[in-house]
Amino acid sequence: IVINMKQSYYLEDALRYNNKIFLNTDILVKEPIEIGKNNIVIDGNGYTIEGLKITAAGNGSGLFGSCTLKAKNLTIKNVNIDKPSGNFVGALCGSLYGDIENVNVENVKINTGGISIRCGGIVGIHNGGNATNCTATNVEVTAYHNVGGISGTVNETNNRVYTDCVVKNGKFVATGNAPYAGAITGNANGVKLTLKGCSQENCVPEQL
Repeated sequence: IVINMKQSYYLEDALRYNNKIFLNTDILVKEPIEIGKNNIVIDGNGYTIEGLKITAAGNGSGLFGSCTLKAKNLTIKNVNIDKPSGNFVGALCGSLYGDIENVNVENVKINTGGISIRCGGIVGIHNGGNATNCTATNVEVTAYHNVGGISGTVNETNNRVYTDCVVKNGKFVATGNAPYAGAITGNANGVKLTLKGCSQENCVPEQL
């Protein structure tokens, strides 16, 4: 289905009944969008979703929370997630099963108060799938551990690949007693993760 309306509730309604979403406009959001189905493809068609703010949530905080989907050709910007009550936090998805391709985030600030784990600029915990041509620019993430620009943690399945992903102007702070922080990802947990052509510029991973 093609989304032509700027209001976020049109997108949320479409996600309840359709497996393929194609944006034909920018969208302004104020809160997370609930997905009622799995195995969704969201094609941003080069458009932007912006304005997400979260101040309280359970596990899996982000635009689409915890989900199984493929996202591509999408920009998400001006995101502020402040002190969520659970783990797994990212601008796109807190917990994701699926590929991301040409997904870009800009001006993202995630401050968990140093208590949440597995938090990233695009995805908190990337449970399955690869990342291709994704960027994170002007991103600041503070969490207990497993903190990164593209993802906080790459998890579960073997032989994962991040290709041509770029992180610029990032600050990634892990405050825990066993912290992991990195520009691309904070941790590859039990998986073989290959980075191809990935780079960072002006990023500061900190382990407090």
